[in-house]
Amino acid sequence: EMLEKRCAWLGVGVALLLTLACGGAAAKKQAPPKMDATFQRVGNKAMSDFQQGRYQAAYDGFVELQGLQPDNHELFVAGGQALSKLGDLKGALAQYEKAIMLLAPTGQKTKALADPYTKIGELFTQLGDYVQAKRAFDDAILADPALAHSYVLRGHLAQQFDQYNDAEADFLKATQLEPLDINGWNGLGVAWMYLEHACQPVEGERECKPAGYDSYDEGSIAALRKVMALNPGNMITLSNLVMAENRSSPPALLPVASIVSVGSPLLAPCTAVCRC
Repeated sequence: EMLEKRCAWLGVGVALLLTLACGGAAAKKQAPPKMDATFQRVGNKAMSDFQQGRYQAAYDGFVELQGLQPDNHELFVAGGQALSKLGDLKGALAQYEKAIMLLAPTGQKTKALADPYTKIGELFTQLGDYVQAKRAFDDAILADPALAHSYVLRGHLAQQFDQYNDAEADFLKATQLEPLDINGWNGLGVAWMYLEHACQPVEGERECKPAGYDSYDEGSIAALRKVMALNPGNMITLSNLVMAENRSSPPALLPVASIVSVGSPLLAPCTAVCRC
């Protein structure tokens, strides 16, 4: 299960990798050996093409595999990812929707739906349709509440619309599910930087500081330092960390930021997702 969560960041789903490694084991009971050999040969080449950036060849291979196993939803997820790499976002959306129909023909919920729903959310984000993107991320989380990546993506979406409390909640959940998730900690650190100034306290209901810290800036520094510990070469996070440390009162110790010019922090926190 942990391997599947880690590999959810890869270009093609884990289930497809396992299917190819087993020579189409899911279809063995109904398919003659020749089909298994063909499936494995075509699948191995499609995977190699995808990994080498030959996305059109990879897509052609995935389409051939879909003809061999038309009920295998992972093949349509893979086809969608290849088309997405080619810039055909509408074609990719059709592939993901086909995967969803195969997984839930009567609308039932299953954890496997989280992957295509998350990818649909990313597509709609690229297309600028943020309402549909949030709906897709909501569906992904409903299908699998333990998938940290979906919370991270929804958190970044909330942050784009200055919904920092919603972003904070999603990033916190992501870090609870995946304590080593760099993107979760980075998003949380940035959300807390904004909340230091945007939060409005409500007496008896809400304090403007995260649990365990005296201020949002203090929490932000702790979160961003976690990112730097996990990925010391992340310059975007380092820049955000410098700014958070510079404006903290009283000033925090600056063991990380001391190697950067204090006089030129970013004007605003960078919300880019780390691609590690």
